[in-house]
Amino acid sequence: MDFTECYEDTVSSVAAAARTGRWKQVRRLIRRGFSVDCRDNRGWNALHEAAAAGSKECVREIMSSVSGENHTCTS
Repeated sequence: MDFTECYEDTVSSVAAAARTGRWKQVRRLIRRGFSVDCRDNRGWNALHEAAAAGSKECVREIMSSVSGENHTCTS
């Protein structure tokens, strides 16, 4: 994971790609180890951005990357 990716005042690379519906870029970044869990100052992560943009493809990529993992919302 690239720990420099999480900032409170901006979105991560995965979230930026998801926000614009670039699902192939989302897939590429996830495969390279970028986190889908980085949150911005609103508490949004890449999944929120994808859903807000209406990008079913990005939502699918993000959800498939975390399937099988035990994720608990802590905020």
